[in-house]
Amino acid sequence: MEVLSAWTCVVGAVVLVLLLGASCTSPEFWKRKQATKILVQGDWGLPIVGEYFQLMKQGGRDFLYGRYVRYGEAFTTNIFGRKVTVLNSPDAAKFVLSTAHASFVHGYGMRRTELAGNGKFWGPGHAYFRKIVLAATTGENLHNILPFISRLAKRTVDSWEDKGVVNTCDEIRKYTFMVIMHIMWRDVDTFSPELDQIMEDMAIAENGMLRVPINLPGFAFFKAMKAKESILKRLTLAIAKWRKDGPTTSHGDVLHCLLSLKDFKVSDRDVCGIMMSLLFAGYATTAALIPWVMKLLHDNPDVQQRVRVPFLT
Repeated sequence: MEVLSAWTCVVGAVVLVLLLGASCTSPEFWKRKQATKILVQGDWGLPIVGEYFQLMKQGGRDFLYGRYVRYGEAFTTNIFGRKVTVLNSPDAAKFVLSTAHASFVHGYGMRRTELAGNGKFWGPGHAYFRKIVLAATTGENLHNILPFISRLAKRTVDSWEDKGVVNTCDEIRKYTFMVIMHIMWRDVDTFSPELDQIMEDMAIAENGMLRVPINLPGFAFFKAMKAKESILKRLTLAIAKWRKDGPTTSHGDVLHCLLSLKDFKVSDRDVCGIMMSLLFAGYATTAALIPWVMKLLHDNPDVQQRVRVPFLT
């Protein structure tokens, strides 16, 4: 098995910062940035267009990675008059997610909102919905899905034995998506053609995030919007079935937790928005991280052995 270059994973992780980045324009943010220990630098580019043409020429990954190398964990840029601060550190991410975007005038970019929805993770109900999602992914629910995660990991690695050279990034993206779907939407069978189609639609939609937002046939953004509609159609049908027949099993997944709420009104549109946001956020970030961890474990056998001990005893 050949582990692909770690730099591929690093660049992929930086791209996610843009997808989850927020536009920081209020004075309050700059007063509070000291708490996150970030020194923000960057380049505003040309008047009006900013660094838009560099972004289109270099592509999202190279554009973001180049500025990450130049400016560090946080940097600013200007994309067609829209000032954006890209954050790439745990402290910065925690600051963004824990403040309900109170300091961020625009929140997520329009293009991301069009494709993934706003997810109800800021504004009214933000804290409540966040608790619901955490309840489905921590504690007893997390303990219950660990055996599935372990079995799937073993099955995935075992399948590599006869493949010779393995594209680790592609394999891990598929593995990660299966896990995310098990956590969020368990009614879709892990090894079904339906899950494969949803994963393909997610890849198309993710690709549209960093493309010119021209919603016309032949453009990547148009294909991304169609892929999003395909996923939403499946979600809407699943929600309608649940509303009509009730839960078929006692799942502990995110979708069932949201639909089972009794003390807070949540519309089908809100459920779809939350599910789409979590699919985008959880799928890509984790899929970028795991190959990097594998590379580091491969290069540090002593650490790898310490990690293996709990699983062998």
